[in-house]
Amino acid sequence: MRFFYIILIARFLFGQDQIFEERNLSFAKALAMEKNNDIENAIQIYEKILKDDPFNQPSYFQLKNIYNKNSDYKSAINLINSWLENNPHDLQSELALGEIYFQSQQKESALKIWERFEQNKLSNKTTYRLLFHTYARFGQINQMESLVKKGRTRFKEPHFFAIDLANYYQSRQTFDRSLNEYLILIFNQPQFLRYATDRILVMSDDTTNHFLIDSTLNAATIVDPSVRSILSSFYYKTGQFNKAFYEYKIIGINNQDDVDQWLLFANNLRKEDQN
Repeated sequence: MRFFYIILIARFLFGQDQIFEERNLSFAKALAMEKNNDIENAIQIYEKILKDDPFNQPSYFQLKNIYNKNSDYKSAINLINSWLENNPHDLQSELALGEIYFQSQQKESALKIWERFEQNKLSNKTTYRLLFHTYARFGQINQMESLVKKGRTRFKEPHFFAIDLANYYQSRQTFDRSLNEYLILIFNQPQFLRYATDRILVMSDDTTNHFLIDSTLNAATIVDPSVRSILSSFYYKTGQFNKAFYEYKIIGINNQDDVDQWLLFANNLRKEDQN
């Protein structure tokens, strides 16, 4: 009996290997067809693979990409729904379903899917991040900001998504909100002071932002004196050397790093003939 069972198991494993090899060959054939622009036949092969193996992720991805490229939203929706029936924990596909609805001008359906995700699937920071970037990609600012507030409360991190929000607002030239997020970041994560400085200086390339930056940073120095280093860099970049020097004097010298900064600042002033 033991020998009989061994034979059965061996035959089963051999059969599984054959099936696996056949699917790999079919998948490779479909890829070659795609490359040769034989899309219809490639689709048929991918569909056959998924029918035999509903968990075949490579075929699912290829088929989904084809539908997206061809703006075949109906087929993409059917495909993702079918995939989720067998793979209900695929969070990215759940969000992607909303994206397809949004792209096909069915915004309400998309928002319902994302709202359901927000209600049921926000189990950690990763799921928050997935949903945040989905909202950001499709310009859903209210939902994005609401999600950030919820995350900051849940994880007790006032700076949660501060970098993401600051960059988002800056890319859309909403500079007041961007500045506020950079300041939130600095107040709670001082190691990002240099990063925030660089980003704010980029913002100052637009001269119409100078008053906003000046007034906002000056007000922020009351909360956190380290903001003066950003203010000094801003003044120096915009040619306001006396003000830059004044900020450096207020900051003072407390350690070797400060000495180095002073020496660098003095050297830069000499280069500008402002000594």
